Amino acid sequence: MNKEQAEALLAKYLDGKCSEEEKALLESWYLTYEKKNLPALNDNYRRQQLDKIRKSLPVSGHKLGRISIVTLLKAAAVLLAATAALYYYLPSHHMGQSSTKFAQDIRPGSNQAILTLTDGHKIHLDSTQNGIIIHAQQIKYTNGNAVPGVSLPGADSLLSLTTPKGGQYQVILNDGTKVWLNAASTLRYPARFTSGKRRVEINGEAFFNVAQDQSSPFVVVAGDQQVQVLGTSFNVNNYDNENQARTTLVDGSIRVGLSAAQHFQWLHPGQQARIQGQHIQIDAVDLDEATAWVKGYFKFAGEDIFSIMKQLGRWYNIEIVYQGQISDHFSGRVSRYKNISQVLTMLEETGAVHFTIQGRRIIVEP
Repeated sequence: MNKEQAEALLAKYLDGKCSEEEKALLESWYLTYEKKNLPALNDNYRRQQLDKIRKSLPVSGHKLGRISIVTLLKAAAVLLAATAALYYYLPSHHMGQSSTKFAQDIRPGSNQAILTLTDGHKIHLDSTQNGIIIHAQQIKYTNGNAVPGVSLPGADSLLSLTTPKGGQYQVILNDGTKVWLNAASTLRYPARFTSGKRRVEINGEAFFNVAQDQSSPFVVVAGDQQVQVLGTSFNVNNYDNENQARTTLVDGSIRVGLSAAQHFQWLHPGQQARIQGQHIQIDAVDLDEATAWVKGYFKFAGEDIFSIMKQLGRWYNIEIVYQGQISDHFSGRVSRYKNISQVLTMLEETGAVHFTIQGRRIIVEP
């Protein structure tokens, strides 16, 4: 990438016209710039670019909503550093091309799920559809076509929707609640909610947009954790191979606690409850990172390689093998719909980790 191309990419970012891949490129290369202490832009060039940015902003000298002009200029300075990294160190291949480093590649996950009926009968749902809707007497795909071979049992009968590794799917429950299932997850729910009672169980990860009903609280059971809701949006991460359960509130309010203790704490938007054993900790978090998978990308913010590879392992349905110790932490953003080589290449650009693809096995080493 030459200087003009780097500047053009920066301008697109400031105008909000970058694609997800271009945003990920800028952000991941800024991380590389910080980590490797790459050469900085000279002062004269930096002043010229900041002056361009200042003149392009819609107002000056006062606040833009809640974000000050100073904050915007600081962000612009960060982007200039990213541009320096892009200009000096980015390989000359065009963005969007597959990595040529890897002899093999693995495609991303897709819409895949199995619906299990009360009698144990399993239905492999249509992979050309992205979800199902539970109606009073039948189950339909989101395009309106009926799911064949399904007749709904009584209201108290439980159904389950399971995504394999490399799968995702959506379901709209009969009360209008929308649930997005991430890979390797199972949602158990009644065919129809009865009056005053809405209860589901999740193992894995799901994003909920709960239909409001003041007379009927919505309860999500995730292992030892219980989430009580009236109407709100939140994410639950409760994989068996994670050392803690995490519930992140996007909007509204929820109560989170341990089912056995019946002791609950309120969450406010932007907060996350982390439960490990009998301990509950509540912290403010980056909502964009916590819900990135729903929007179609990975976002890593200071994560270790083991956490990152768990996410990739579930989505790309791969086996991970570690050879050697890697203590570095990584940040960046990349689309979930890219082949795995492009994700691995982004991580390799930091110089702290290297990968080999062998079939559906990824070798990770320093």
